[in-house]
Amino acid sequence: MIIVGVYSEIGGGKTFVSGMFEELGAKIINADNEIAKLLENDIMKSDIESKFPESITDNIINRKKLAELAFSNENKLRVLESILHPPVFEIIRNKIDSERVNGTGILILDVPLLYGSKLEDSCEVKIFIETPEKIRLERLKKFRKINEEEVKKRAKFQPSIKSKKQKANFIINNSGNRSETFQEVSKVYQELVKMVNDNPKERC
Repeated sequence: MIIVGVYSEIGGGKTFVSGMFEELGAKIINADNEIAKLLENDIMKSDIESKFPESITDNIINRKKLAELAFSNENKLRVLESILHPPVFEIIRNKIDSERVNGTGILILDVPLLYGSKLEDSCEVKIFIETPEKIRLERLKKFRKINEEEVKKRAKFQPSIKSKKQKANFIINNSGNRSETFQEVSKVYQELVKMVNDNPKERC
């Protein structure tokens, strides 16, 4: 099994591109989905409320508000990561083990803040999704209601585009339409299939 980590800037289309890999036959682990489930857990909710009480409305965690609070300064971000990362990473590691047992060939990790994390060490292949800033901002405003000021706040705590590109084995341009991006994803997917076929032991 080949484990593939996907990087992008905020709004760069990491989940969008990961979905295309899934269409082609890869398996996906989406950390955002796991986080959403965790935030419904009463113990997790209590931990979040103790550190970020403003994020709770009617006993429900407002994820947008939580993100705004966490990215307001580095200390708050580290506090949130200390609460979320251990259980999320454990869930992901367990899912990786299950996929390995099931004989999965290509496993895509769609994980925010993958760069520099312990999970990154598990990735034999890394892909960077390159999207111009103007397009990212337009998409964030339209689909996630995040303004430019909020994007800049979050960007301060993320590694540079240059460093992500340097780590990448493949770079996918996501500045065009869906068909153009899918063509690029398909080419990379074929290369991943070759890697699996050339290294049959990776299937174990």
